[in-house]
Amino acid sequence: MVSRQIRVLGFICLCLLSLSACGAQSDKSSSTSKPVAPAKQHPAQIASFDPCTLFSKDDVSHVLGGAVDVQPEFGSPMCTYKVHAGFQSPRAKGPKTADMMDPEQRRILVTVGNSDDARGYVDQDRLNTDKGIPTRIIQGVGSSAFSVPLKTGKAIIGSQGNTVYTITMIYPHMDATLMDNSLKTLAQDASRTIAANAPTLAAPAPHPCSMVNAQKASQLFQQPVKWFFTVNGTGAASCDYITTKGTPHRVEVISVNRADIAKELYNSVDRKLASDNKQTLKGIGDAALYDKRNSTWILKGDTVVHLIILGETSAEKMLLPLSKDVVKHF
Repeated sequence: MVSRQIRVLGFICLCLLSLSACGAQSDKSSSTSKPVAPAKQHPAQIASFDPCTLFSKDDVSHVLGGAVDVQPEFGSPMCTYKVHAGFQSPRAKGPKTADMMDPEQRRILVTVGNSDDARGYVDQDRLNTDKGIPTRIIQGVGSSAFSVPLKTGKAIIGSQGNTVYTITMIYPHMDATLMDNSLKTLAQDASRTIAANAPTLAAPAPHPCSMVNAQKASQLFQQPVKWFFTVNGTGAASCDYITTKGTPHRVEVISVNRADIAKELYNSVDRKLASDNKQTLKGIGDAALYDKRNSTWILKGDTVVHLIILGETSAEKMLLPLSKDVVKHF
């Protein structure tokens, strides 16, 4: 996996931002134990913003140059705005490029949620960026914000009060200045929405932040963590813990508690992973597999969980033991 890119999240290869490197496995994780300062607080069981409501459908249509479909994803806690296949509005004011031939290439992905230290989380995320990746601090957007280039677009990560949001534009060949301006405008709209409106989505049960809590993540990294919790309208939810750049520096728990889709989401991942890129894990939930890189998927009852650890670490020392512990909490 290429560093500093859109993370393929969820169980049907949907995109989610990971603005840090997916390190290769190694045995570089330190075995030296040192005192751990406990995290300031645990994620509260409170309402969250709906990622499909931070800005209007018309605003996104204007940016992407065509009528858009809007939908929360089932396998990851995000909202996707995608140019409607086969339709191009004659009134669309977006740029006319080669992408007009394939409008489905153009989309915007949004996540939003609560944090114990939103500004600190965003600042730490920027500092954790790989060397050589040109992040840029964005002025005039919320409490803090920065952008990061991606292979086929760009993302903005921002904070407003105790809320963190990410906006990713996938638009190959779009003019760089136009993309910067469009993303900034959407981020400003998102910040205003967050500042003015009340959260509308209830916390899910089981809660991903109870599967791996802040204290557990802090012990895992041997240093304090900052957390970011997000959910969407389908009930897909994520709890993300970040710390200073190290080996490793991030753990994320994504959960979907849906009797109608949990098993199919798990089976979809099982089908998509090549046989030489996965390992079945025995004795964890009803079914579990390891992608031989940095994540595991666990199915138990009506819940499917995706556990990810980023940074150089041995799976046997951290990821697999954590997977066995996670399944005890749902």
